[in-house]
Amino acid sequence: RVIGTGLDLIATGQSIHTKKDLKIAVDEISKLGKTKNLTDREKLHIGAIENFSRGDMLGAVDKWEEILLAHPTDMLALKFAHDSYFYLGRQRQMRDSITRVFPHWKSAIPLYSYLYGMAAFGWIETNFHDEAEKVWN
Repeated sequence: RVIGTGLDLIATGQSIHTKKDLKIAVDEISKLGKTKNLTDREKLHIGAIENFSRGDMLGAVDKWEEILLAHPTDMLALKFAHDSYFYLGRQRQMRDSITRVFPHWKSAIPLYSYLYGMAAFGWIETNFHDEAEKVWN
């Protein structure tokens, strides 16, 4: 549920204030977070979606970054943080978030190659075109 609701919020720009079914989905996730026996990581993902849904992108990013400190290969946290930094115009943080976790990724991890595109995009967005080319090649 976190993935689908997060994608609705982040990828489509829809709001809980204008889309009733999205508000219901966020409310359901919030309730699950209070009633289920969840890991800290799962609770942070739920909290990040709650923050994002209220327009608190910085609060959401802080939670995703907290996840990445303990779980640097969590692609959901990485992608949602990456997109949020982009929307906030925080190119340096977008680049650095990927750069911090990159050493923890190995080629056998699913979506490993996707990480290269995210990293190159961060370098380009901060006008380091040579670094982007190195990452991409």
